[in-house]
Amino acid sequence: MNEQKLSRIAAIIYGLAAVTLILVFTVCGSSPTGITVQTSAQGYKGAVTVEVTVAGEKITAAQLVSSEDSDFTKPVIEGIIAQVVKKGGTAGVDVVAGATYSSKAVLAALDAAVKEVNDE
Repeated sequence: MNEQKLSRIAAIIYGLAAVTLILVFTVCGSSPTGITVQTSAQGYKGAVTVEVTVAGEKITAAQLVSSEDSDFTKPVIEGIIAQVVKKGGTAGVDVVAGATYSSKAVLAALDAAVKEVNDE
């Protein structure tokens, strides 16, 4: 091989190594995974408890732990949680008619989780 081909190959290898390092540090060193807490709020018949992961001001994950409200409200609550995680917060997420108390409870519990994490 001549010297020009070796130089091009070396430049390509160094370039790929640099891109790989940038990607590794970007992905591994991106935002923190967050803090996970459990919070509750009063629903129609009792407490609605959620487990929430918060990174900064953003909700990155959440799930329903328990609800003392009727079985009808479980899919409603899970739908609200999915919207909140997708948006990263409760802003702009509406309550569901027919499950107003449960909807307000899950939104309040999610907001309480963000407040709890950021007050620590």
